[in-house]
Amino acid sequence: MNNKIKIKVIGKNINRFIIKLNNKKINIYEVFKKNDDCAYLVIDYKSYNDLIKYKTYYDIYIIDYLGPIKYRNKIMKNKYYLLILILAFILIFFLTRLTFNIKVITNDQEMKKLIIKELKINGISKYKFVKNYKDISKIKKNIIKKYPKLFEWLEIERRGTTYLIRYEKRLENKQKDDNTIYDIVATKDAYILALDITHGQIVKNINEYVKKGDTIVTSDVLLNDEIKGNISAKGHVYGETWYKVNINLPSNYQNKIVTNNSVNTYSLNFFSFKFLFEKTKFNDKIVLTIPKIKNNLFPISFNKEKITEVIIDTKSSEEELATNLCLDKIKSRLKDNEQILDYFILDKEKNKDGLNLTLFVSVKEEIGKLQAR
Repeated sequence: MNNKIKIKVIGKNINRFIIKLNNKKINIYEVFKKNDDCAYLVIDYKSYNDLIKYKTYYDIYIIDYLGPIKYRNKIMKNKYYLLILILAFILIFFLTRLTFNIKVITNDQEMKKLIIKELKINGISKYKFVKNYKDISKIKKNIIKKYPKLFEWLEIERRGTTYLIRYEKRLENKQKDDNTIYDIVATKDAYILALDITHGQIVKNINEYVKKGDTIVTSDVLLNDEIKGNISAKGHVYGETWYKVNINLPSNYQNKIVTNNSVNTYSLNFFSFKFLFEKTKFNDKIVLTIPKIKNNLFPISFNKEKITEVIIDTKSSEEELATNLCLDKIKSRLKDNEQILDYFILDKEKNKDGLNLTLFVSVKEEIGKLQAR
């Protein structure tokens, strides 16, 4: 493909100039006449300097370059940007092959220290180059071989510049029978509301008041008021307990309510830029993002998003808001089959900073625990 150049020629009697170029053996590939005094010509790039010699009183302007010369000129024009881009890719290539984080998925700190130590011995540590699949497989085998009684299995997963380590400890096939005899005792002062006992002798009944430490179910097996043996108590005891809960509700507090209004859309994320394919008019919202396409090496992702509207509660009074927050404190501690029975306000005080409120709450909760004899 030849290098060509597109020019604009302005002057009187353009036809005479074109004929003159033909006579001088300058190839003209295209001619577009705008009017008698203006025309666009496409000629060989190498012929441009010769054309300048014959322009006389015509004005000639370069409009565009065609062929390989066009791309060469663009590269030369943007050479510094291209150099920065190339250096950036080299830097990214280098950085994405370094290890920046090692995460051992465990709560056992001793095991975590051991695994990190063994990984370091085998060449996996921060700021070292990442290993390939073959090397990782070899390292796993080395660690398991070194500690055959410790690991059931070991997984080393590389995600970009991070290693995720998962493992399962090998359990010894020793099961010890628990022959301990237990009573069920009260964990706090309460009125007994319900008894769900499978083993043991009940000594405190429903609607009885018990204090912390009182025996509710004994392991003693009685016959005619005589102890004939023991069987460990098992079961659940539920009682009514009481709490005082205090909260300071700021005067500028806003209760936000999640509505049923939601929009499903998609987003494109690149570095800190985010493009939503569908906009919403929600003033406040909760966004649930589910990645569909994600690159661990480069900060670009395509996500599905569920955007749910959140509104400010303007109907509830300060007292209602404070009461609900107090009750939420209690509810967060309750287990299955436990519930709030009743409540009332013990004290409230309004000041410039907000509302101080104290609530008395009665709760049905499990109050029995096993206590060894």
